[in-house]
Amino acid sequence: MTRDQILTLKPDRKLDGAVAHNVMGFKLNVREVYICPECGWETGDLETSSRCQACWANGDRVTMSDEKESVYDFKPSTDMNDAIQVLQKPEIMDRFQIGLYPTSFGKWIARPFMPGGKDCAVQADSPSEAICKSVLLAVLGV
Repeated sequence: MTRDQILTLKPDRKLDGAVAHNVMGFKLNVREVYICPECGWETGDLETSSRCQACWANGDRVTMSDEKESVYDFKPSTDMNDAIQVLQKPEIMDRFQIGLYPTSFGKWIARPFMPGGKDCAVQADSPSEAICKSVLLAVLGV
């Protein structure tokens, strides 16, 4: 990936997948499931019931969506807990020192400090997005 490609990525599955593969060393575990529109309960099988079992237990009768959706659990570009996992990876902590700074105009800046490295400072709308892009730039050396 080039620097421009990384910087234009939106915080979504593509950015999460790039961080998972290039930084964390694994692939996203993508599952195809039916999701309850009311509570978010997931099931891979509507054969037993088309009603949400979680809502049904609470006395509500909510019908599950008809279409399967792709879901995955590792979302560092939108989930700060996952972004912190990226920062806490030993290779990242030992090789790059990431500074995260809020700005006065609502943006976030993440900046790895690497001796002799390229400038990998990134400004983004959220701290997790800034971390992901900054770490990708640093790890890939672009």
